[in-house]
Amino acid sequence: MTRGSLRRWWNRAIADTRGAAAVEFGLIGPVLILLYAVGFEVCQAATVNRKLTDTTVELANLTSQYTTVTKSDLSTIMNASSETMTPFSARCHWWSRK
Repeated sequence: MTRGSLRRWWNRAIADTRGAAAVEFGLIGPVLILLYAVGFEVCQAATVNRKLTDTTVELANLTSQYTTVTKSDLSTIMNASSETMTPFSARCHWWSRK
C-alpha cells in the first residue's frame, strides 16, 4: 500500500458511519445491564433490611408480653418471626449446617 492509498483508505474509514450505532450500543449496553442488576440488588437489600427491622420489633414486642418465657414460647415466637420475614429465608442455606 502506498502512502496515498493508505490515506484514502483512512479517510474513507473515518467518514463511514454505518456501524456507529452498533459500536455505541456495544460499549454502553454492558454498562446499562450492570447498572440495572446493581439497582435490583440494592432494592432487594433495602427490602430485606426493612423486613428484618420489622421482625426485630415484632420479636421484642412479643417477648416483652410474657412474664416468663419457656422453650415452647420461644419456638412460637421464632415461628412468628419467620412468617414476618416471608418470602425471605431466615437462614442462608449455602452456609448453614445441617
